[in-house]
Amino acid sequence: MANTIDKKLAARVSRVMDLVRDMAAKEDKANGTYTVSNRIDAISLHFDGYGEPGYTVGKSGIIAAGNWNSVTQYDKVTKRQETISTLPERLSDILTKLGVECEWSDEWRACDDCGVLLRVEADSHWWTPAYHDDGGASAEFVCLSCHGDDVGEEEDECDDVGYDSEEPTSPDDCREVYSKPQQ
Repeated sequence: MANTIDKKLAARVSRVMDLVRDMAAKEDKANGTYTVSNRIDAISLHFDGYGEPGYTVGKSGIIAAGNWNSVTQYDKVTKRQETISTLPERLSDILTKLGVECEWSDEWRACDDCGVLLRVEADSHWWTPAYHDDGGASAEFVCLSCHGDDVGEEEDECDDVGYDSEEPTSPDDCREVYSKPQQ
């Protein structure tokens, strides 16, 4: 499904991001760090919508993924975390008011093929991944739509167990087969 992007809003968001990068650079110069700029530079804008079931992008068609927490630094004198910038929080507030969806970057990742955003961290006990994970054999990360026709079909891991017993028909059957001692 094609995502409709508000081009005027996209240009406005781009200008806001440029202004915030300038503000981050000034804060970093005052603090003698690159911490705030690094946090702002890590924010990514997405225009391809969600690939996660149950999620729809708002009217703007834009999703921003980032770490929206305030930037903190450990103070050796006070032995406490001190806030050095609230810029990410404020940026999230501004983007939300503009109609941009703001997500946490450690919970979402874009499909390598089509660019839709996919949740990579569970948000409930019933959540199941909407992407193909090959167990790290390759660096490819793809949504189920891009993965192909076998969407939703689990690989039959029990085939490799070496038992000639009847075919497992459920995850419980599979666990039962796995739990049998090897002969």
